Amino acid sequence: MRRLPANRQQAQNDDTPAAADTAVSTVATEATVDLEHGRALAWARAQLGRHEIPIGSNSGPFVRLCQRATWLPGTGWPWCVAFYMAAWRYGAKVTPWWLGAGAYAFLDAARKSGHAVSLVDAEPGDAVIFNLGAGHCAMLEEKYDGSGGVRTIDGNWANSVMRVEHPASEVRGCVCVTEVVQIGASPARPRMFEVATSASGERKVVYVSGTKAIARKLAALLKRFPRITITPRGGT
Repeated sequence: MRRLPANRQQAQNDDTPAAADTAVSTVATEATVDLEHGRALAWARAQLGRHEIPIGSNSGPFVRLCQRATWLPGTGWPWCVAFYMAAWRYGAKVTPWWLGAGAYAFLDAARKSGHAVSLVDAEPGDAVIFNLGAGHCAMLEEKYDGSGGVRTIDGNWANSVMRVEHPASEVRGCVCVTEVVQIGASPARPRMFEVATSASGERKVVYVSGTKAIARKLAALLKRFPRITITPRGGT
């Protein structure tokens, strides 16, 4: 069972009525968390074998379904985090507090918000972030037993959904998403901007992202498209 914050641990050892109410609330909360994790994991297991169409495209009907579970528009981009978000949104019927698509960014956000957990504390259904390439995210399928192998269900592994056993040495960190907003409410969406060119006489959108990503790519965009405009997406 996941470790409790110090105030909840103290309440469990207290025999006052208020402490009893806290203990009951804690048990109920943990039961809900376990149910949500179970639903997310069951959805992930049911997708084993699903893959990109065509292979290598980072797209296809199933992949696009996953990608729509994130804030990032469009398709054609790596979908390991999107698969994890989809399991929670479509399987557990809850919306995680963060809906980006970058594995390292997901872990960084979790560390800032208090949602990061260690591998030994992670529960099945939690996210595991690996030091692979530009970052890889998978769903923990089995509680880590210290053997050195981390058993996960991975989206975008060999272009499909697969069971994988990763070396624990590759783990960068883990994320618990039990602090959630119920379906029907939506986390604040980052403001997106369109970079467009009109060199051909017609306005053509060449890039869509947030302000930080556009700032990083601005020099390259200007080199390729000397005349560009940057406007909020949707015209607002």
